[in-house]
Amino acid sequence: MFDSQALDSFKKSGDIVARLRKEVPGIVKYGKPAIEICEGLEQRIRDFGGRPAFPVNVGINEVAAHYTSPPGDTLTIPAASLVKVDFGVHVDGYVTDTSVTVCLDPRFEPLAQAADEALQNAIRAFKPGVKLSEIGRIVQTTITRVGLRPISNLTGHKIERYTIHAGKSVPSVSAMGMNGTKIEEGEVFAIEPFVTLAKAQGAVTNGSSAYIYRFVKPKGATSEDSKKVLAFIQANFSTLPFASRWLEKGFPRSRQKGASGPNPEQVHKRLPSSDRGKQQPSSTIRTHCHSKPRQLHHPNRTIRKLQPIRGSDAPAPLGASWQPSVKRRPKRSASTHVPLSQTSVIDLIVPRKTARNNLRLQNRGKDRLE
Repeated sequence: MFDSQALDSFKKSGDIVARLRKEVPGIVKYGKPAIEICEGLEQRIRDFGGRPAFPVNVGINEVAAHYTSPPGDTLTIPAASLVKVDFGVHVDGYVTDTSVTVCLDPRFEPLAQAADEALQNAIRAFKPGVKLSEIGRIVQTTITRVGLRPISNLTGHKIERYTIHAGKSVPSVSAMGMNGTKIEEGEVFAIEPFVTLAKAQGAVTNGSSAYIYRFVKPKGATSEDSKKVLAFIQANFSTLPFASRWLEKGFPRSRQKGASGPNPEQVHKRLPSSDRGKQQPSSTIRTHCHSKPRQLHHPNRTIRKLQPIRGSDAPAPLGASWQPSVKRRPKRSASTHVPLSQTSVIDLIVPRKTARNNLRLQNRGKDRLE
């Protein structure tokens, strides 16, 4: 249970979220740079007296969640697109988490409407003692009734202080093995229905980009520069996710002008085929995002007990040849190669992978909305 001070913080955080939700549709326009949406909304949160609970996510079309602009991002909002803006606010560590879907093409409205209706039905049923699997059944029934399909491996989640994904998941389908887990009095949850087309596979896969991080533990920081960065992260973000661009002004990275951040796939391709998946060169560390703690190997150190970011228990979101998707966040098994030179604390944090709807891969544009 939360005391009166915690409840006041939740209320203030929620008030900020409610005000900004109304602003988002006016912010998302064709041709607007994604980085302006991210940084503009993050600054508005600060202006209202809160702090971003995680970097603003801008998911365009088949990108369901977890994309935030890296430094120097050139991505812009395409015409006739479906845009999911996922943001959160915290006041003294008490987090409220939300997402707004903006349809720049009326053909996508049914997906957004189905997600909103599923959310409202889930809220009405959300009471202490109710099984979380029952909430999943309600969400699934609401979405399939209008001829669409929920994303099965994106879920809502329990929230605790300075912890966005606190263990319990809120499924969007009834078939998930929840082992009878029930809602308990005093708990706080984010409910996150995601919707795609009926003929889609109804699941997301990881993309190649990773620009969101979370502090895990201080082991491995030996240089003064590393310690300064680590102290900054702990003081400003605690255990909440943060973006690489949030560190850019205070700790500029030495990289070629115009680079917007590491491309994990390009780093991987530079390795000889015989070395991939084995020992990496001294400039590269391999980060595994799995459901269980993993061990990272480097020529000069072994780092243990790194934890994955808890996306939505399945820390999120769709398209086919620019097909639609709705709403936000995952954390599936994935691996990425990140140059150590990009940040001195890469061995202390785990990237959150961008979630892409594999409708684009499965259907190759055959099931477009007309």
